[in-house]
Amino acid sequence: MMQVLVIDNQNPVLDATKAYLENNPGFSVDAVESAYDGLKLMKNSRYDVVLSGCRMPGTDEPDFLKTIRNSGFDMPLVILTGRSREDLGLDALNEIADFSPGTEGDPKARIAMLTGLIRHVVNMKMIEKELPEVSRQFRNVTEFLPDATFVIDSGGRIIVSNSEMEKMTGIPGHRTLGKDHNIYSEAIYGEKRPMLVDLIDSIGDYAEFGYKNIQRDKGTISGEVHLPIIKGGTGGYFWGKASLLYGPDGNMTGAIESIRDITELRKNEACLSEALEEKNVMIKEIHHRVRNNLQIISALIQLQQSESEDENLKTELDKLNNRIFTMATAYEMLLDNKDTNYCRINVKNLVNSLLPGLSFLQPVPYQLSFDMNIFDEYFDLDTSVSVGLILNELLSFILMCPAGAAKEVTIRISMEWDGEKIVKLVVSSEDLEFSDDFDISCSNELGARLLSLIVEKGLKGNIGMNRDSGIAVIIRFAYSGSDFTASNAIHGSVPG
Repeated sequence: MMQVLVIDNQNPVLDATKAYLENNPGFSVDAVESAYDGLKLMKNSRYDVVLSGCRMPGTDEPDFLKTIRNSGFDMPLVILTGRSREDLGLDALNEIADFSPGTEGDPKARIAMLTGLIRHVVNMKMIEKELPEVSRQFRNVTEFLPDATFVIDSGGRIIVSNSEMEKMTGIPGHRTLGKDHNIYSEAIYGEKRPMLVDLIDSIGDYAEFGYKNIQRDKGTISGEVHLPIIKGGTGGYFWGKASLLYGPDGNMTGAIESIRDITELRKNEACLSEALEEKNVMIKEIHHRVRNNLQIISALIQLQQSESEDENLKTELDKLNNRIFTMATAYEMLLDNKDTNYCRINVKNLVNSLLPGLSFLQPVPYQLSFDMNIFDEYFDLDTSVSVGLILNELLSFILMCPAGAAKEVTIRISMEWDGEKIVKLVVSSEDLEFSDDFDISCSNELGARLLSLIVEKGLKGNIGMNRDSGIAVIIRFAYSGSDFTASNAIHGSVPG
C-alpha cells in the first residue's frame, strides 16, 4: 500500500485529490490544509510521497520544502499547480522538489495524471536509494574479474574500474573516477584514440585503429590489438570486449570494457606453429622416402617379371605390383595435400587416381567402363591405404568373373555413409556373374585372405555378397570423420 500525504489549502482540490487517489487500488491518503499540519503528520508517519499545493497562506514553498529536506525527510516531493512556471518561479522549486509538472487547464486532468506521476517519482526515488548499493556491487563484480575492466556512463566518464586496470595503465583507480575514459587510451596507446567502447555502434575500418579479428553482436564488440608501449615499452597482444549497458527503462546508461593480456598465448601459438611446421617437414620427408622405396620395389618386381618365363609367376608379381602401386599412390597424394598437414587423403581423388594405373584392367575380352559415386571425404593414411588395397583385390576378383556374351561391362563403385560413422563400399556389376561356389570369405586365395584381413581385422568391418542381379560385394566398416581415425566403437561385424 502506497502512503500519500496531500497538503493544499483549497478544500475542493484537496477533497477531489484525496477521493480520486483512494478510488485507485494501492493508495492510502492523508490530506491536510496547512504546511504546519503536514510537517506534524510527517514526523509521526512514514509517507512514500508528499503532494503539495502552491501559495498556501502563511507559507512560502521554497522555505516549506527546504524545511522538509532539512528535517531529514527523503520522500519524493511533488508540487501541484495549474499556474505557469515563470509565474511561480518553479525553476527554483525544482531544485528542492522532485517533480513540479506545471500542468495548466482542467483540474480533473491534473488529478487524472496523479496515479502515474506518483508511481513514477516513487520508483525513481527507490532507484536513487539503491544506486550506492548497486555501484558497490558493480565494483565488487569488476574487482572479481581476472581481466582489466572499466565502466563508463553515457557521457564517457569512468564510474568503475578494477585493480587489474590499474596494473595495466599504472593509474590509481581513485584518480580515474569521473574522468573521461580517454585517460586510459593515452596510457595504453600513448595517444587519444578510440577504444572498443567507442566502436560498439560504429561501422568502419577498424584496422586504422590497430584492431583486428573484430566480432560484433547486438551492442557488443570484441577484437585484438597490439599495444607497443605497454609493459614498460616491451609491448604485447591484447584481446578486448565491450558491451553497452542499459537501465531498467531500457535506455542506454553506459558501457563496459574488459581487456585481456594474450601475449603469452600468441607466443605459445607461434611456438606451436613453428613446431608444427617442423613436424610437417619431417612427415613429408618420411612420406617421400617411403614413396621412393615403394617405387624402387615396384621397379625390381617389373625387372623380375621381364626376366621370368613362368606365366603364373608373372601374374602373381603383377598382383603384388598393383598392391605396391596402391600404397605408393596414397603416399603420393599425401605429399600433394599440404593443406591437410600430410596426414589425410581425399578418398574420392584416391580412387580416381588408382584405377587408371592398375595393370589388371587390361587385357579383358570386352569394353570396360566404370561408374563411380564416391563421397567427398578425407581418410587418414592407414584407412586410405586399406581402401586402396580393398579395391585392388575386389576388382581382381570381379574381373575374373565370366561376362557371358557381353561386349560391354560396367563396374560400379560407390562409397557413402551408411548411418552414423559407418562407411559403405559397394563394388558391383550387372554384366558379370559369380560362379556358384565362389565365396570371398571362404577362399584360400592370397588376395581373398588379404581382403578379409584388411576388412575384418584392420577396419573392424565385414564383407557381404549379393547375387540377385549380377554381382555385388558390400563392405561396411566404422570410421569417425570428426577425428580422422579408425573408430573403435564397433568390433567384429557391422550391422547389415
